[in-house]
Amino acid sequence: MTQRELEGWRLYWRTEPWGAWRDNLHAAVVAREVRRPQLRKGAGNKLEDFFYRDPVERQADARAQVINLFRMIGTKRRAGEKRRRKKRKGQGRRSKP
Repeated sequence: MTQRELEGWRLYWRTEPWGAWRDNLHAAVVAREVRRPQLRKGAGNKLEDFFYRDPVERQADARAQVINLFRMIGTKRRAGEKRRRKKRKGQGRRSKP
């Protein structure tokens, strides 16, 4: 196969993909559109969330997320660093009467 022929196939793939990747993309588009009515208006709905992923890969990603969560929880604060809380709406500093 010549380089020109290979480049021709690459250009064709970009315009008309085929095979398992295209099937995965098509199924993800359909799944996202089926799910869209149940979501709130303006909620993010990424197409990648609906792609088929290998169960072993998905499980490894879930484990990594849990480990990162524990690392985040287990980190110590630096000396003198205080825990900050978010202010609730309408609850600022009040002056004493």
